[in-house]
Amino acid sequence: MLSTREMMLMPFDEVMLSRLQKRSSGRIRMFLFMLLKMPLGAFARLRVDRLDGEGCEVSLPAGWRTRNPFKSTYWAAQGMAAELSTGLGMYVHAQAAPVSIRTLVGKVSGEFVKPARSRVVFSCENLPDAVAALEETMRTQESVVCEMVSVGRDGDGDVISRWIFAWSFKASG
Repeated sequence: MLSTREMMLMPFDEVMLSRLQKRSSGRIRMFLFMLLKMPLGAFARLRVDRLDGEGCEVSLPAGWRTRNPFKSTYWAAQGMAAELSTGLGMYVHAQAAPVSIRTLVGKVSGEFVKPARSRVVFSCENLPDAVAALEETMRTQESVVCEMVSVGRDGDGDVISRWIFAWSFKASG
C-alpha cells in the first residue's frame, strides 16, 4: 500500500483525465453536470466549446436569460462564464489527481471594455499554470495560489471583458 506522501508524488491519472475531458465536451452531459453542480449556468445556457491541455472556451448566449435592463449582458452572467472557463480545466485535473485537492476562488477582478449584445466566448489559455500549481500542492501539501485569466470576445473578435480569478489549491491526504 502506498503512503500518502508517495501518492502525492504520483502524476495525474491520464485515463481518468482523458475520460473527464471527453465528458466535459459532450453538450448533454455538460448540461446535466451544470444542472446538478451549477444550476445558474444551466439556466443561462453556458456551453463548453473547447477543453484541452492548453485551456478552455465557454460561450455565453445573449438573450432574456442573461440580459440586464440596459439591453446588454449582465456582468454576473459574464463572470459565471469566465469563472467556468478558468475552473473547468483545473477541476478535471483535480478530479484525476491521486489525492483530494480543495479549490477555492480567493479573489476576482473584472474589466469591462464594451457592452455585450451577442454571444460572448470566454477563453482561458493558461491551464498549464493551474496544472503546475496542482502539482506543487500535491508535492508540498501547502496552499498554492494561481491566477487564471479569461478574456470574453464577441463574434467580431472584439474584447468585451477581461477577468482574473485567483484560485487557491490545497492537497489533502
